[in-house]
Amino acid sequence: MVLQMRIAGVLAGTVSALGLWADAAVAQDAEVPEDTTLSVAAAEGAATALACGDGGPCAVTDGAYYIAMPDTLEAGDRLPVLLVLHDTNGDPAALSAAPAVSGLATARGMAVIAPVGGARALPDSEAASGWALAGTHGGGRHEASFLYRVMDDATARFPVDRERVIVTGFGHGGSLTWQLACDTPWIASAFAPRNGGYHTALPEDCAAPAPVLHLHTPVKDGWPLGGDVETTEEAAARVPAQRHLTMASESFGCTGSAAVEGALPDGWDALEWQGCADGASLALVLHDERLSTTERQISLILDWAAALEIAPEAPLANAITAETASN
Repeated sequence: MVLQMRIAGVLAGTVSALGLWADAAVAQDAEVPEDTTLSVAAAEGAATALACGDGGPCAVTDGAYYIAMPDTLEAGDRLPVLLVLHDTNGDPAALSAAPAVSGLATARGMAVIAPVGGARALPDSEAASGWALAGTHGGGRHEASFLYRVMDDATARFPVDRERVIVTGFGHGGSLTWQLACDTPWIASAFAPRNGGYHTALPEDCAAPAPVLHLHTPVKDGWPLGGDVETTEEAAARVPAQRHLTMASESFGCTGSAAVEGALPDGWDALEWQGCADGASLALVLHDERLSTTERQISLILDWAAALEIAPEAPLANAITAETASN
C-alpha cells in the first residue's frame, strides 16, 4: 500500500514529495545518462566496410539500419524482433552490437534491428542525427513510413517475423517510441519507451489499444516525470511522463492501477494498470540507473514482452513474479 501511494503521487504530479530514491539529492543532480556501455561496444566493434547483416548497414529508401541475428538458426525459423531507436547523435551500429542489447536478445532467439536516424535541425544550428518528431523544431522524413520500409526490407532479407516486433528507445528514441505507440500502434506488437515522450502537446487519445511499458529514471535536465509542460525558445517543450500515462490509461479504457511487487532491483518501483481494453497494456517502471541502456532494463522489457503472449492482462506483474520464482 505504501509503495502504491508513493507511485500514485507521480500520477498526481507530486514528484518532489515522492522520495522514490534513497538519495534524492544525487538523483536530482545526476547528469543526463551517457551510453557508456554502447560507447565501449562502438570502440571495440566499429567497422566501416562490412556487409549488410555482417555488422554493416542495410540500405533502404531515406536511410539504413543495422541488424544482429543469433549465431544459429533452425530451418523455417521466423525470429521476433527487438527494434532499438537511438538517442540524438546515437550510434545504431553500436546498439546492434552492444552486449546489453544484442547479446541478451539474440540469446533468446531474437533479431535486433537498429535503424539509423536522419538529419535533424537543432535550435542552435548544430548538425545532429535523430528522429523527426511531432511538436519539435526539426521536421524531416515520416518516421513510421521509414520504419515500415526497414521492416519490409529486413523481412525480405532475413528470417524475421514482422508480426512480433518490440520497439524500444531512450531519450529521442524513447520519444519516437511513444509517438509510434500512440499514432501508429499497428507498426509493432509492443512498445517500451525509456525517458522520452511527446513534445509540446499530447494527442487527445491514441489511435488504437497497444501494450506500453514506460521506463523512467530521474536525471538533471532529462525528461520530466511530472509537473507542468515547460516551453523554452531553445528546445521544444517536453510533456511529462505522468501526462502520457494518464492519457494512455484513459485512451485504453483502463480502470485502475496497482503497485507491482516482486523481484525488482533495489531502487526500482513499478505500477501496472488493470482493466484495459483488449490489445492494450500499460505499466510504469521507475529506476535509478544512470546509463541509458543496461542489461537489467532490456531484460525486463524482454520478460514483459514474453509475458504479453501468456498473460496479457498483467504482463509486468507476471514477468516479475516469474523472475521471483526462478530466483
